[in-house]
Amino acid sequence: MQYNFDEIVNRRGTTCVKWDKSIMDFGESTIPMWVADMDFPAPIEVQEAIKKRSEQSIFGYTYIKDEVYDVVVSSLKENHGWDIKKEWIVFLPGVVDGIATSLNVFTEKFDSVVIQPPVYPRFYSVANAMGRNLLLNNLKLTDEGYKMDLQNLQSTVETEKPKLMILCNPHNPIGRVWTKEELKALGEICVKNTVIIISDEIHSDIVYKGFKHIPVASICKEFEQNSITLMAPSKTFNVAGLGQAFAIIPNKDLRNTFTTGREGYSWGNIFGITSFEVCYKYGERYKEELLEYLEVNIKFVEKYLKEQLPNIKMHKPEGTYLLWLDMRKLGMNKTQLDDFIREKVKVRFNDGYSFGKVGEGFMRMNIGCPRTYIKEALDRLKNAVNNLKIK
Repeated sequence: MQYNFDEIVNRRGTTCVKWDKSIMDFGESTIPMWVADMDFPAPIEVQEAIKKRSEQSIFGYTYIKDEVYDVVVSSLKENHGWDIKKEWIVFLPGVVDGIATSLNVFTEKFDSVVIQPPVYPRFYSVANAMGRNLLLNNLKLTDEGYKMDLQNLQSTVETEKPKLMILCNPHNPIGRVWTKEELKALGEICVKNTVIIISDEIHSDIVYKGFKHIPVASICKEFEQNSITLMAPSKTFNVAGLGQAFAIIPNKDLRNTFTTGREGYSWGNIFGITSFEVCYKYGERYKEELLEYLEVNIKFVEKYLKEQLPNIKMHKPEGTYLLWLDMRKLGMNKTQLDDFIREKVKVRFNDGYSFGKVGEGFMRMNIGCPRTYIKEALDRLKNAVNNLKIK
């Protein structure tokens, strides 16, 4: 392998949210396995391109050249079988920026928006900050895993008349990669009821063997014209701090409304665009090796929990580097579980209830890190749970 994902890189003291904020909030000995960035260096081609650009010494205004649009078109065709046109692409500094823009330009205060908890907390916070009414179409937890409640979605949409639905695919935090059948059913409900789909597909390239990411807009012309798809290289290539993302908006009227609403706002920066092009142009080997390493991490956690911590269940992800851990059998409420993880385990996970009320009793674990961190975190968890049993 070209990349050594077992390498330990010290991120302390780099104004790193994942590590430095954890130390500030939880203590020096805490292992951070929360916020969704990885503890792996970006592809060497990205590092070299940024160094080369920095040597030019002048960092004035820049623009996006045609080749950058070309790599987006090529990547979507090659990886997802989706033929798009250059003019559909709108560059952004982040996916959440695209969600916020969509809420701002396609809805008004008190308008309804559908989300599917447990889901990424920023879906809540951005909509709430804008005074939108959130309609919760909770995912159903079955013996086979999480599924969309399509019957409730249809009823909710027909009754409450929302303007937008924010879809998460692959879904954060549960790791589902929605099937074509599921997406087709969702898309038909939204088209029939004139609900625009805002599809957060930031994890679209972190998908494991046996599963395939399908952009909802790629399924048919009707969905294409009713969707705004948001993507970025940030999760796949660990470049979130460089602030570069994009929207795909095939519908010209939606695209004009979106871009007009962004007048005066940033679309990115020199180093973000530099890394963006290189990620999509030269990052395929990095991605392949990363997925192999992450799959072994997932298997490691799965085996460890079955053998050492049978009261904690992992929902095996189909995509993302995030694990959804069911800790309800520990018999704690959300405050007790938070305190237990913070004070006894000394590992920082994301608390499940931050993803919605249905997430209470769960924790989200980031396994985008060297396996030694995972082993230490699980050993701490096992020891804390064993001491809990003694008491």
